[in-house]
Amino acid sequence: MHCSLTAFLRTCVGLVAIGLLTGGGMAGAGAASPAAGARPPAKTEVVADPLARLKPGEWYEVPNSQLKEVAAPVAQFPWLSGGIGGIVNCWAGGAFDTQRDRLYLGPGGGHAGYNGNEIYAFDLNDLKWHRLNDPNPVIPGTEYTDLNVAPFAMHTYDGVQYIPPPADRYVVVGGWGTPRTYALNPARPDRWEVYPDHGTGRTGDLSAVDPNTGLLWLSTPISAGKLSQWDPIAHRWTLRRNDSPNPSYYETADIDSKRSRLVSCGRGKVKCWTLRPIPEPVDFAEWKTTGDTAVIDAPSPGFCYVAALDRFVAWANGADVYLLDPETKVWTKQPAAATNRVVPGPADQWGTFGRFRYSPAKNVFVLYNAVTQNVYLYRLSDQHPNPITGVTAKRVATHAETGIARAALQATAHYADGTEKKVTAAADYFSLDPAVATVERKGGGVVRGVKAGEARIRVVYTDPRFQRGFEDEVRIAVQDITAAATLQALHVAHPRLTLPRGDSFALEATGDYTRGAERFTLACTNSAQWTSDQPQIATVAGGVIQAVQVGGPILVRAVEHGRIAQIEVTVVEQPSVQRISFRVHDTPPRAGWLADNGAAWSASRRFGWLKPAGLITRDDRGGGKHPLLKSFVAADHQQFRVQVAPGEYTVRISMGDADYGAIPFDKWVAYGDEKLLYYEGHANQQATKIVTATDDGLTFTVNGPINYLIIAPLGVNLDKYADDGLDVASPAKKDGR
Repeated sequence: MHCSLTAFLRTCVGLVAIGLLTGGGMAGAGAASPAAGARPPAKTEVVADPLARLKPGEWYEVPNSQLKEVAAPVAQFPWLSGGIGGIVNCWAGGAFDTQRDRLYLGPGGGHAGYNGNEIYAFDLNDLKWHRLNDPNPVIPGTEYTDLNVAPFAMHTYDGVQYIPPPADRYVVVGGWGTPRTYALNPARPDRWEVYPDHGTGRTGDLSAVDPNTGLLWLSTPISAGKLSQWDPIAHRWTLRRNDSPNPSYYETADIDSKRSRLVSCGRGKVKCWTLRPIPEPVDFAEWKTTGDTAVIDAPSPGFCYVAALDRFVAWANGADVYLLDPETKVWTKQPAAATNRVVPGPADQWGTFGRFRYSPAKNVFVLYNAVTQNVYLYRLSDQHPNPITGVTAKRVATHAETGIARAALQATAHYADGTEKKVTAAADYFSLDPAVATVERKGGGVVRGVKAGEARIRVVYTDPRFQRGFEDEVRIAVQDITAAATLQALHVAHPRLTLPRGDSFALEATGDYTRGAERFTLACTNSAQWTSDQPQIATVAGGVIQAVQVGGPILVRAVEHGRIAQIEVTVVEQPSVQRISFRVHDTPPRAGWLADNGAAWSASRRFGWLKPAGLITRDDRGGGKHPLLKSFVAADHQQFRVQVAPGEYTVRISMGDADYGAIPFDKWVAYGDEKLLYYEGHANQQATKIVTATDDGLTFTVNGPINYLIIAPLGVNLDKYADDGLDVASPAKKDGR
């Protein structure tokens, strides 16, 4: 099922309705109900509170905990083939749901190993396996399900993760033939949400979730170790590093949340990516670790970061675990306690990947190696966790006011021992009634009224130590204060427009208000009175101008409480659009286009490079699959000038190397101090922006490969008149930045 951003946000912030994030609703969230038709697990030997009795250094084998006992039956799903064992032994990982204390497996298999795509959960609350959903039908003659509905069984490697609230999703990063991104709401495991491709090849990958940001990070060794991040709220993949040296299929990763580092371990190497926000670079280093390093030689050992200890903990086989100090880079072997009577294993020959995980709320590790083995639990330390148990939100302002942004909400986290912590600055805020009041997601409880009414604000806080979150909802009244305020000025966004006949353009009017010493702005588009002084040329209603016939310039006015804003409109038959393709030769790619091959500025051409030395031209990028994207001129902080009359223009820029990419966010095109387009490093990217030309025209600073530049007077719809054909060029993507 495809899910829009709006729908997803509603789901995220509306989880209270299904009992996922509220303190009261969590009582039953720990246990999952088996899917329809699932076999009940075998009876488990009753052991009085085995986790409470587990001492540091001891392993516990959970009796009767073989996954095969709850496997989807072939009799009910006759398309199943390959055997349930493939869900683990076909290069398969796992993820741990810190919200419910459950280890997830699936959709493991693929390549004739196993073709069932169902998901299983081992619950630390009842120490049982549960099948969460039924396998989707397989397309006859293949081993695949419909990739637009659900992920099919695949070698998951280290490519499945759980993302805590406000996302609260089990995420499967698609592999060969199914590059989509799939998310499963644990409260609705009967259906998948399907999101866009990650844009890189995926086999042998490693991934981890940053508990501080909620971002999922993915490195794909099949594509030179590219590193990407996924925002689970915006559903956006962003390439952050074009390559990582010496990629391997047999590494497991986790994130050092104290130092913002992604660290991987396996096949003799320990690697580190220093994570930074966009557009800062992500640095890479291979660590030379010392001490008891035997565990790093294993293929994809179990490997996870424990914030309470500030250590990475690794397991490869047997009863010993290994601790890595991320500060000193020293490994320490931790032998089993003298009282230990259990030796887990053997490990799967291809590695453990994400099937060794830590529960910060229960201070226990969970391990699974094969569907014919039991589940193993391990305790490393005698720490007694104090997990978060709920969140409450309250108003600290009696009401909100239109146009005024004020601190109105306060959030408090509650913990198992009865203590509380103010978390207002760290919480996430979502307005369920954005037409009445708005909030910033990380806005610290600041509410801005839009119009009179009552707004519901959802407040979510996830404690990064436990990666567990809760939510509360607050209602706040919004009072309209415009009657008590003075409108000082009225503005429209642009002073003049050029519209082709038959086209339209939506204007926005904004008012500057004062109330005593307070100053604020309000949207006046809907309340203003709009008029055209020559409606036979262009009409206006509700701020939308409609071009009727060629003529002008005419004046379109907005009036609000005696204040006037006006805009000059000219209607033309055909717009004047400059289209410049950057190429090796100076021959235009097609009619209506100009060509630049790195030539110097000249008054006769009215465009060109101010200092053309050192430019690189190419026209052989087959990966572009589009004539405008196959070529580029690559510049190093060099300026390109186009002579136009002073005024506002819409510009569209495409840059990129379709075959080889570049270091993400290291390349860009700027106008003055504004970066119009940051290049994310792969394929080709496009940005459409509004700029203001001076008497000298437009001068762009180019740092990287630029494919083309399109310039039109403001008001001309470039989606209609650009003639860049991006709607049929699959490698290109639009960038709204």
